Amino acid sequence: MSETSLRRFLPESADSPRPLFSAQSADRVSLLDLPWEDILYSHVLPRLTLKELFFLRRVSQECLRLVSGYFAVSRSVDLTPATNRITETSFEVITDSCSLLTALIVPNSKWLTDSLLVPVLEMNSGLIVADFTNCTGISCTSMQTLAKRCHQLRKLILRDCYWLNGITLIVLAECSNLRTIDLTSCWQVDDDSICVLAENCKKLKHISVAKIYRVTNLSLAAIAYNCRNLHHLDLVGCWRVSDEGIKKIGEYCRNLKSLKINDCRDVSEASLGALRGQVSIDVPLVPYPYNRAIFLRELGLNVQI
Repeated sequence: MSETSLRRFLPESADSPRPLFSAQSADRVSLLDLPWEDILYSHVLPRLTLKELFFLRRVSQECLRLVSGYFAVSRSVDLTPATNRITETSFEVITDSCSLLTALIVPNSKWLTDSLLVPVLEMNSGLIVADFTNCTGISCTSMQTLAKRCHQLRKLILRDCYWLNGITLIVLAECSNLRTIDLTSCWQVDDDSICVLAENCKKLKHISVAKIYRVTNLSLAAIAYNCRNLHHLDLVGCWRVSDEGIKKIGEYCRNLKSLKINDCRDVSEASLGALRGQVSIDVPLVPYPYNRAIFLRELGLNVQI
């Protein structure tokens, strides 16, 4: 519903004496006369954008109570379309009374801090999806609260969260129901913490440890041995992994569907060849006879290309 269409049903300002849906006949009702929980919360307000919801709450005290009640019973907070316009105050308005959230999606919210986020995590232990992509203002303190309170968490996105360290990832491994974790560019994460994560979170299907220099074949071995139902693995830019680790993944992760290994300098057709045709790989096959020569070279044979 656009702001223009919303204005048809609302007075022009909070001071206007005209009632909503000003009607002559007694059988006509206003917006606020409709059942709040069964109609407005379920079918009307979910169709409004955050901007429209904040516009509506300014109309009158009753509309303010309506929108506040809607925020309180919301199951999802997704700030993706409005990240650049949301402020600390508006975030507090949205989440102040939330206790039923299953999804908290706040990517690129650089204004977000631990003091704002921790109370929300403490009140919403049923959280299933959390996306903190590029949230540079929060720290490991928030993640420790997340691990302590949200044991039902299944999807955690921490892409470009440079502050995440190995100790905190070990704490997050307590969320044993995780199915998806994205640690892209979390530079401080290392083999030890990834091994603990793999050992504790055996249900993982989607893993990204892209652009983490400290990741080696030790991490891949732990993932292979423990995450047998792995579907998607992103290793882009992991320079220290090699064919040895990829072979482990191919041997144990029989349900693997996609593998990203672009810019992995020590991964070759010696390990990828057995996966092609069954797994989507982001590095194209080198045309024959070059691929054969490279394969023989990997075996230690002196071949001129």
